[in-house]
Amino acid sequence: MKILLLLLMAASVCPSEVIDLTYQYRNQPGMIYWPSWLPWNTTTVMKGNTDQGVYVEGNVFSTAEHGGTHMDAQRHIVPGGKSIHDIPLDYVIGDGVMVDVSSKIGNNLDYRVSIEDIKEWEKKHGRVPENAIFLLNTGFHRYWPNKEKYLGTDNASNADTFHFPGLQDSTATWLATVRKIKLYGVDLISIDHGQSKKLTVHQIFLRQNLGAIENVANLDAMPPTGTKVYAIPMNIYDGTGAPTRLFAIPNDAATHLTRATSVVGVLIFLILYSL
Repeated sequence: MKILLLLLMAASVCPSEVIDLTYQYRNQPGMIYWPSWLPWNTTTVMKGNTDQGVYVEGNVFSTAEHGGTHMDAQRHIVPGGKSIHDIPLDYVIGDGVMVDVSSKIGNNLDYRVSIEDIKEWEKKHGRVPENAIFLLNTGFHRYWPNKEKYLGTDNASNADTFHFPGLQDSTATWLATVRKIKLYGVDLISIDHGQSKKLTVHQIFLRQNLGAIENVANLDAMPPTGTKVYAIPMNIYDGTGAPTRLFAIPNDAATHLTRATSVVGVLIFLILYSL
C-alpha cells in the first residue's frame, strides 16, 4: 500500500500538458499534399524472423519535403537562400501566440486577415511579443484530411481552383517588420491564400529570413498566449523544407515539469528505500 501511494503521488506531479500540433505521416488517403508534390508512402521492407530467429521489422518512406506539418526554408523561395540545415535550434523555439480568426472567416473562403484583425486580438490578449512564434488559427485544421473542404474546391488535383484564407500582404509585412515575429505557422496547406499566384506572403516572410510552418494541427487546443512552442524540423542537408514536429508546452506546465523532476527523483528514492 505504501508503494502504491508513492506511485500515485509521483503521477500527480507529472504534467501531461504537451499540446501536439503535428499531423501524422501516413499513406493516402490520410494526408493532403499540393498536387505537384510526391505524397508520403511507407513500404515495409522487413517483417519477420532472421535466419538466426531474431524478429526484425523495418520500413522505408518517401515524401516531398513540403507535406504534412512542415517548415519552409528561405531557399524554398529565395535563390541561394538558407536551407533547413542552416536553421539553428534556438530559432525554432520561442514564446507562442495563437490568434483565432475562424469566426471572421465564416463562409468567406478567400478571407484575407488584416492588421486590424490582429490589433483587435491584441486588445484582449496583449501585444504580440518580438521573436514570437505566431500561429494563425483559421479553423481549417478541423477539415483535415478532407481534401475538398481543406482546399476549398471540388477538384483537389487543380491548384487553380483552391479557395482558402490567408494574410493580406500588408499584414505579413507588419508582422515581420513591426511585431518582428520569428516564425509564422498556419493551419492551411500554404501560408499564401488559395488564389495567390505570386506567393507574395512567402516572398515577404522568407526574404526576411522568417520561417514558415504549414499544415499546423490541433490549434483549438492552444491558448492564445502563455506557451513555449517547439518547431523541430528534420535536419535535411540543403533542404528547401522539412517535416516538422511541432508542439507547445504551457508555461505553467513547464515550471511544473521542472519541479516535478526533482519531486519524482525524491519519490523514486523513497520507493526504493521502502522495498
